[in-house]
Amino acid sequence: MKIHRIRYYRLQNEEWFQHGLDLKSLLAANGPAALNVQAGYTQLTDLLQQADAALEPARKSDLTAKITEADEKRDRLYRGFVASVKANLDSYDVTHAAAARIVLDVIERYHSQLATQNYNKETALIYNLAQDLHAQPAWQQVQVLQLQNWLVMLESANNDFKQLLNQRYAETAAQVHSHMQTIRRAADLVIKQIFDFVDVFAISVGAPVFETFITAYNARADYYAHTLATREGVRAAAAKKKEETGEGQA
Repeated sequence: MKIHRIRYYRLQNEEWFQHGLDLKSLLAANGPAALNVQAGYTQLTDLLQQADAALEPARKSDLTAKITEADEKRDRLYRGFVASVKANLDSYDVTHAAAARIVLDVIERYHSQLATQNYNKETALIYNLAQDLHAQPAWQQVQVLQLQNWLVMLESANNDFKQLLNQRYAETAAQVHSHMQTIRRAADLVIKQIFDFVDVFAISVGAPVFETFITAYNARADYYAHTLATREGVRAAAAKKKEETGEGQA
């Protein structure tokens, strides 16, 4: 058994930080000494403290409360839209029931992913969902259910949220980015060293603690790998759609 080596360097800053905290927690739970990574654990702990401080300007931005409020607003609109569609599944009007089924089929392409995604990912998913619902045959069925205004409000709330997030990024990017780059490069080297040591000692020593740690970490790693794969899939789909429609061409 070996550690799953995900591309954690591609995670966004807050995701990367959470990945580091998850790793640190698992190391602490299994014992850095037992895993023969005491030095790496100490270095990682220090670098995560630095990263926490470096990320603080974005967290303390005056826009953060507005962003949270805007996120909650779009979440409420999304939940209400889905609930309204589902309420029509058992309508006495077979036309409404059939329309609801078609619209829900589109929603279900995205629904399971939306609940646990980061801000940028959720924004992209809602945008893609709205685009699919504006396309036929879904758009006609949205109109049958008289939910077109609700969808427009959801799109508007999603755009408002995106604008606020972009404002905060512009406000804090220069300050956070350069500092985090330095910290992340140093921490990524430490993480690689920790993983290299654990993989080697898991084979040479073979103590149960190594299998316990690797199993627990790999379960976490799979979550982050899924996050990256989904994000890259959305980007690839957007690029393909842009190419097919000729958007952005002179």
